[in-house]
Amino acid sequence: MVLAATFPVGHALADPYAAVNLARRSGCGLTHVAELRRSFRLDTVAWHMAGGEPLHRAMLDSSYRASTASAMHLVGTTNDQSTVSALSGHYCEDLSDSSLSEIGVAQRGYEIWLVVAAPLATPSPGSARSASDRVLTLVNAARDRGARCGVRTYPAAPPLILNPALTAAARDHSNDMARYDYFDHQGHDGSGPADRVRRTGYVPRIVGENIAAGVATADEVVSGWLASPDHCANIMSARYTEMGVAYATNVRSDEAIYWTQVFSARH
Repeated sequence: MVLAATFPVGHALADPYAAVNLARRSGCGLTHVAELRRSFRLDTVAWHMAGGEPLHRAMLDSSYRASTASAMHLVGTTNDQSTVSALSGHYCEDLSDSSLSEIGVAQRGYEIWLVVAAPLATPSPGSARSASDRVLTLVNAARDRGARCGVRTYPAAPPLILNPALTAAARDHSNDMARYDYFDHQGHDGSGPADRVRRTGYVPRIVGENIAAGVATADEVVSGWLASPDHCANIMSARYTEMGVAYATNVRSDEAIYWTQVFSARH
């Protein structure tokens, strides 16, 4: 969210970073949260905004990815006290998110750009196996208890088995989406889910695929899929016996992280 406000001209800010933290504590009542720490990358985001870019574009150009972010534009330099008052009076909704941890500032003449954010914590490549195991655990827990997917109720289904070939197909598509910065079931080379499965040597009887982007953890990605009727239906379908799942990251892409889940059953 980007908000702008105009305030009377006064003395220049001595420390805009401290003013924002004081506004959170004294004006917005967040007495038990850690202070926002200065991020030089968020400073860069703020300077991009000072150059006229919207927040999302500024973060892309600065290679900063956030799980949540807000920007505030103050027109007219103010002293610290009036800045705290203005932020407390107009921007507490933006400042009150306890997950926020970083702040960036740009100041030019009588204008100040403030950006607050919680950086997106993308999993490391070394976490791939633990992430796929966690997805499998959550998926099989849902299958064990049954689920309602939109208007359709699915009964309990047998657990899925994690298959290395299906995981390779999932990894191939996640890497492709991250590399070429797109989000679609059709690959950059025109391939579909079944094509990618067959490339691994797996001979499928049926293939399904779920994808997700911009989600940092296995728990979040499975929760999102279960909340979507079509994705949920894939997870709950008793026609599938095996699955593979993988993610890939690229901080210069629109979504930063891309997930693919592949379902199948053999002939």
